[in-house]
Amino acid sequence: MLFDPLAQISEKIEDALKLGLEYNKNVQTKETFSIPHIANTRPDGTAVAKYALLLAGEEKPEDGTLQEALADLKAKFREPFSKLHYGVLPYIICYTASGKQVQFYSLQLDAITGVIHYNTPEGRAKVLHVVTNLYRLLLKMKETLPEPGGLALFEKVKRPSGAVVEAGFYSVKKTIRGAASFFETAGTSAEHVKAAYQVAKTTRFLVQAAQGPVVHRDVYLVEGKPLGCPAVVKSEEDVRRLVHDLLHGLDKLHTANICHRDIQQPNVISCLDASNSLARYILIDLESAAPAGASLPAVHYDAWEDETLVGGRYVAESDLYQLAKMVQITARSGAVELSEDARALLKELRGKQRSASSLLQENWVSCKCGQGLAV
Repeated sequence: MLFDPLAQISEKIEDALKLGLEYNKNVQTKETFSIPHIANTRPDGTAVAKYALLLAGEEKPEDGTLQEALADLKAKFREPFSKLHYGVLPYIICYTASGKQVQFYSLQLDAITGVIHYNTPEGRAKVLHVVTNLYRLLLKMKETLPEPGGLALFEKVKRPSGAVVEAGFYSVKKTIRGAASFFETAGTSAEHVKAAYQVAKTTRFLVQAAQGPVVHRDVYLVEGKPLGCPAVVKSEEDVRRLVHDLLHGLDKLHTANICHRDIQQPNVISCLDASNSLARYILIDLESAAPAGASLPAVHYDAWEDETLVGGRYVAESDLYQLAKMVQITARSGAVELSEDARALLKELRGKQRSASSLLQENWVSCKCGQGLAV
């Protein structure tokens, strides 16, 4: 009654006015899986354009009510939407449906139509009239969206490691089936990973667990936040901030005798503030974390080199060596020419003689976090 007319309009209208929406109903399949105490944040019905959700809805059966659907919908809109996906767009369209009734809302969940009973010809005609106007509104909304820079909302992506990630409104859900085998191959354990997420609560430069991590029936799940885009640098100042922010994150881990062990570009994101300016860099993917000097995985991580290890062990200084390598690659991909001071700092990182906390004191890093700024 809603998605089919929208899809047909988009199919038959001239190319310049096509929405290019991807419609999806959250139907039950044999692949559906839930873990106790992990809330589902995906709406029943979605329409996505340019990686961003523009239309979301909750649906109830004949014996349900619109009020129940609205309560479920409100529970899934807890915070402002990510600037990464929405830019300056101030709202999206929502709907609730129950039996033969439907009602439409704006992002703030203020009603923008009355309840429409579509079990009559008049009601069905009214729904089609609303859908036609809704199409025009969605087209205008799409025009304001930024270019895609991260994961598409509610699209499952399988990583080379076997983990499956799915971006939601405010966070990314990561699922690992066969958790015991995964962590054995990674040379760590779920308990070590949980300890790393516990440490992450003490700094804004490590990914935060909005829910989890938990393991249930050999399936690992964590919901990490905030949403971010791939880390890029456009100047030496960006490189400085990258080094500064990741040193803070690593310092917290190392103080707890934990190493990240998989520091590479895909495991670093940049976050934007309210004005769409770079706010900070964050180290993510803590599923590789293990105590310093722990037994090595049977197969070393792709980014490791012979020089990564110290005395055949992976220790805190190994993380710093990998950080230097990652920063060089990131600067090169951004065509950033590093100054002599920057190169000297990277040499210190590679030297495996310094700690993260001591490197934060270097003039080039220019850390001012002790002057009232949160770490």
